[in-house]
Amino acid sequence: MVAGALHLEEVSTPVGTVQLAAGPAGLAWVRLPGASLPSQIVVAGSSGREPVADPEGLAREAAGQVEEYFAGTRREFDLPLDLGGLSEFQRAVLAAAAQIPYGETASYREMAIAAGSPGAVRAAGTAMGANPVPLLIPCHRVIRSDGSPGLYGGGEPLKLWLLDFEAGGISPAGAESPRVARSG
Repeated sequence: MVAGALHLEEVSTPVGTVQLAAGPAGLAWVRLPGASLPSQIVVAGSSGREPVADPEGLAREAAGQVEEYFAGTRREFDLPLDLGGLSEFQRAVLAAAAQIPYGETASYREMAIAAGSPGAVRAAGTAMGANPVPLLIPCHRVIRSDGSPGLYGGGEPLKLWLLDFEAGGISPAGAESPRVARSG
């Protein structure tokens, strides 16, 4: 499906339908069940690399990688991302989040420190909320310093489900969907 310059794909997963959109600068956004569409979509941002030759193929590849993730056969995503609409600080925080290993967590404070601004813990949380490609940049792995989950665009039940799934508490074959609020 094509929407303007974006090529859209949908993937049926154990948690519901995941939507992905790719444009000329890379994967522009991922919408998880229970999350609203981005209020502002910036396409073809300054990604600092050559334009994607086949955004439609990229959207299909991203959908395939998401299917592999939920099948338990993929732990990292290897896709060009369009983060052009984000500030330098937001990109630094998201780059730090992208380094959190599968099955592990880190705190918002650790993300602020990794981004070079140790006092910007709340801003790091705001950067997580601005993540246009959740799951691909695993902001669900970022939690509060006290160990509580913190906020998540797809809702706390989905965040907890993803963390439990990655920790091995949910098998891909027997995965039950978390109760997520559907938006529409």
